[in-house]
Amino acid sequence: MCGQLALRVRRRTRESDNQDVIASPRAGLKQSPSPFRSKVRHHRDLGLTLIESLVATVILAMVAAGAAMALSTGLGAQRDANLQLLAGIAAEQQVSTIMTAPYASSSTFAGIEAVGGMLSPPRVTAALIEVRDPLGPAFSAFGRTTVVTAVTRTFPQYQNFAQPGWRIQVTVTNAQGRVYAALERFRAQELQP
Repeated sequence: MCGQLALRVRRRTRESDNQDVIASPRAGLKQSPSPFRSKVRHHRDLGLTLIESLVATVILAMVAAGAAMALSTGLGAQRDANLQLLAGIAAEQQVSTIMTAPYASSSTFAGIEAVGGMLSPPRVTAALIEVRDPLGPAFSAFGRTTVVTAVTRTFPQYQNFAQPGWRIQVTVTNAQGRVYAALERFRAQELQP
């Protein structure tokens, strides 16, 4: 077939299911000389090759790894948000306790509570004794530092009116020292009539 256009076409015959046939513009249809070649091509057309399967498996593994990574990141963010919420509750609880206690006893709440040793607000027992119980196990990963400082605030917009009081600072940290919540409030000294 020197220099002539040759096309491969498939044709069905009664003798076999698939046979390769060479079509030439000048010659009639001729049967391919190799029957083995048509069987190999027939088997290849029926299923996936090993390389195709390997490529599909690698693509599937990459998609699964990406989904697992996104899930892991989401769970970590949810856990961190839950810890920040608990720390905020512990800090706000301490500030509320100091704000509702008698003004003169506000400074008695200052101090450091070790990790796992935070105390709940005082409660009065049947014997009329104030008791502070440990916070529940949900707060066991935190410690709390409370600083109560006497300050005087001046308000220039009210003709430099000065108001004495307590600056209350509460910081909640974990065992590694990471700050999860920090609150600061000012409690004005009550005026005596």
